Amino acid sequence: MSIPEYSNRLRVAYAQELLRETRFDMERVAEQSGFSSTRQLRRAWKSVHKTPPREARLHSQAGVASTRSIHKA
Repeated sequence: MSIPEYSNRLRVAYAQELLRETRFDMERVAEQSGFSSTRQLRRAWKSVHKTPPREARLHSQAGVASTRSIHKA
């Protein structure tokens, strides 16, 4: 693995964490994770994941909703 590829994987991993843990929009996620644009983030994301970034957020929200329903019982 080359250094740029490793760097992109780290930035994509951080972007994934931001999508799961925050309500930042894609522009803010891209900026915070070191990408110059959302387009650059999406390109790097595509090289690592089969699903688009929004899926990470959707799965995160579904997990939070199911956790909340468990705690209410």
